[in-house]
Amino acid sequence: MSDVEPPTLREYAVQSIQPRLARMLSHLDGAKKGDETEPIKQMRVWSRRTRAALEVFHDCFDDKGFRRLEREIKTVTGALGTARDLDVMIENLTQREAGLPPNQRSGIASFIANLQEEREAAQQAVRATVGDLENQDLMAQFEAVADSPPPKSKHKGRRRHG
Repeated sequence: MSDVEPPTLREYAVQSIQPRLARMLSHLDGAKKGDETEPIKQMRVWSRRTRAALEVFHDCFDDKGFRRLEREIKTVTGALGTARDLDVMIENLTQREAGLPPNQRSGIASFIANLQEEREAAQQAVRATVGDLENQDLMAQFEAVADSPPPKSKHKGRRRHG
């Protein structure tokens, strides 16, 4: 038998959230540049995974900083989602366009051009949101939340009814 104590739920929460947040933040530079679609895709994937972990373990933390962290990640997920959705549409339509006879491509080409303009606007929102994240140092914020006192129990014990 092992004498090692299993982690508390709060410790497990930190162990679950921290690597997800780190993976999300590892894509900041690529997402901000916007030269390639993969960093946007990966940052969005990891922002969604981080949000899910934050939601699951919400009750382990009692701090305004935790709620602010949740809001910031939700904001970045939204900005990335818009850009990613446009990337997927552009990619799919470009593939579809390549399979069409040349005389049928102009309509799709025009639509793709419009989507690319929308995508440029979406990239500006991604740059601004990611820039805000860089300035806020979310990992340090999470570490401060993780080091804060745990919440007081909402349940004082069983109530006895009549």
